[in-house]
Amino acid sequence: MSESLPVGNTVEQASPFTCSNCDTGVEQVCSVCDECLECCDHVVCPGCDERGDEDNICGNCKECGDCCRCGVCSNCDDRVEDVCSCCDACEDCCNCDHCSDCGRAVESVCSCCDCCEHHCYCWYCEGCQETQSENTDRCSDCERCTECCDCDDGSILPYETDALEYVQFTGKPEGGLYLGVELEVEVKGGAAGDKAEQWRKSAEDFLICKHDSSLSNGFEIVTAPADLPTHREAWTRLLSDAKLTHGLTSWDTSTCGMHVHVSREPLSALTLGKMLVFVNHADTHAHIVEIAGRDSTHWAAYKGKKVTDSVTRDSRNKFVKNFGTQRYDALNLRNEATIEFRIFKGTLKLQHVLANIEFCDAVVRFCMQCSIADCASWTAFWAFVTADTNHKRYSNLIAYLEDE
Repeated sequence: MSESLPVGNTVEQASPFTCSNCDTGVEQVCSVCDECLECCDHVVCPGCDERGDEDNICGNCKECGDCCRCGVCSNCDDRVEDVCSCCDACEDCCNCDHCSDCGRAVESVCSCCDCCEHHCYCWYCEGCQETQSENTDRCSDCERCTECCDCDDGSILPYETDALEYVQFTGKPEGGLYLGVELEVEVKGGAAGDKAEQWRKSAEDFLICKHDSSLSNGFEIVTAPADLPTHREAWTRLLSDAKLTHGLTSWDTSTCGMHVHVSREPLSALTLGKMLVFVNHADTHAHIVEIAGRDSTHWAAYKGKKVTDSVTRDSRNKFVKNFGTQRYDALNLRNEATIEFRIFKGTLKLQHVLANIEFCDAVVRFCMQCSIADCASWTAFWAFVTADTNHKRYSNLIAYLEDE
């Protein structure tokens, strides 16, 4: 590209000119080729608005040589063959980091391998198959993030661990309706692994402890699927042991929740539909928030539901069970074998833990027998809970809400 361009000036006269190409009379012709603007092959520089020869116009910015800044260093103004794609500076002036793998100029590179984020594997975890940040806690032995590491003594297992690898279905619940609890706790002082080991040893046949990335220095207590009597006996023993609860917190945190899973197999599509309506309905919301201890839109979003939301149509236009799209719904449908209540704030108060478990059992059994018209009625639900036949079964739920 030349440094300067012979620029053609448009000639303007009162009398019309004749285009040298189409012989049409026009008011303006190009001073270079004497053609009208429709026939003229020359171009106008967007920088200076002057018309010039197309051969001398930059193919990148379409500007003339005087205006074109392509290949000009943003620092020293020298024209060079290549400038940095990140800062537009020449090699001598560029201060950008360059990836040691692909050589590209980038805003930052890994402090370990000098690679850009697309080629760095220093913080890659094979467990979750994701690249973590440098600040992620990692195991020095297997180089996995702590959530996926299984190198420890087994006190805190990886997040993806299935509890049924370590515990079994316990008890004989009516109608085969098993309940499983996930209770998140934070450790206020000391190592989370040491505290988790105490819990494992105290009830190895009933629970495991797992990593959870939402926790700062804690673990998730995951129980076996069990009936209500088993949960009452086990939680009463565990939460009454001061050695186990000392140094733990759950309620006074922003990270801890309590989730309750119930067996999906005994639930018909109609029962599940009524459960969706009950848990998400505006008329039951205040009461549910009272027992849950929180009104979370992040960990357990409440969304208006219809009874028919329990099913969906497949590719053959046939109705099949709905597994939902969001894990973080108040009632999570995404699991194959269970329905998950995600509404509760974490707690170490015995009566509240048992009340939460009893509440989930009560919601399911209420929706199994109530009418569609009553499935959004807290009055009808509470009449079911406090009936003579159920009063003892849901004694902690009744006592907790009456105390509140």
